[in-house]
Amino acid sequence: MPHPKLTVLTVVRDGERYLDEAIRSILAQDFTDYEYVIVDDGSTDGTPQILQLWADRDPRIVIERLPSKGGMARALNHGLAQAHGEYIGRQDADDICVGPRLRRQVELLDREPDVVLVSANYTMIDHRGRWEGKRIVENPSALFPYLLNFCNPLLSAGGQGMFRRDVARELGGFREDFEASVDYEFWTRLVQRGRAVILPFVGLKVRLHGRQTSVTLRDVQRRNYHATSRRMLTAYLGRALSDDEFGAVISIWEHDGQTGVAAIGNRVLREAYARFPARADSALRRRLRWITAGQWALSSIALARMYAFAEAARHLGYSLTWHPAGPSVAAAFVAERLLVRSRRAINSALGCP
Repeated sequence: MPHPKLTVLTVVRDGERYLDEAIRSILAQDFTDYEYVIVDDGSTDGTPQILQLWADRDPRIVIERLPSKGGMARALNHGLAQAHGEYIGRQDADDICVGPRLRRQVELLDREPDVVLVSANYTMIDHRGRWEGKRIVENPSALFPYLLNFCNPLLSAGGQGMFRRDVARELGGFREDFEASVDYEFWTRLVQRGRAVILPFVGLKVRLHGRQTSVTLRDVQRRNYHATSRRMLTAYLGRALSDDEFGAVISIWEHDGQTGVAAIGNRVLREAYARFPARADSALRRRLRWITAGQWALSSIALARMYAFAEAARHLGYSLTWHPAGPSVAAAFVAERLLVRSRRAINSALGCP
């Protein structure tokens, strides 16, 4: 296919367990004008044989094999260089594409030329495919550049994001000295060229398992994530951040249970919020305060789990100063985790796998 509208891009390394299901979910999509480039990053298990079987069945599948492990960013850049599609749609080798995701994403990029990245909501499943929760966000595009100072708010765009190929190439692709957290760093550069949009439907089932990058390279991912966030927040505030200041902010946003950081974190967050455009409409500013309040509330849960109840109460109090409905975010999180646990208990009692 010399001129497909879309290139679906997957990177896989030793992914034989879930690869069939991931590929099948793409081929089942109702949008068909695509090539499917799968980069094998030096797999040593049965992945090459699985890929060849699929390539023999469907001519849209293009297999690129790297002789040895080069890392996620290098493999993505290799696929980006081979892509013929106007748009690049990501798909991880252990996730499942659902709904009319590809078609809806292509339609939006065709319709709105100022959009450079489009993602969707998602649900989570465990290694057996059982439901583990959902992530539904309705944030407007205008908030993403601000939120990227603190986190990756783009809802598993690394597994289901679609972006413009030429813009990605102009930006130099993915940062190859980052072994993990490559998507977050790339999105921070991409959104400087246009808007990001999250479509209001579930487009992906994200699989949680022990061989995910977030598990196997947890420390590396955290370090790279912090480096990106600190770079962004420093530029946004227009001044250098002390280690205590950045550590306090990131602790609140990561809900890692650190104590004694509330006052410093709140001061920096207030400073950042004061720089949010005053001309923004009141609904947008109210939404931003609610999001921040939610981070404080979720941080209070982490502290309560560590029996730091006084500190948890302090974080909950800050949540209320940002938005009176902030604690509802924590309540919704607790309710979802209870639902997941109850489903597990019911399945166990019924002898379900």
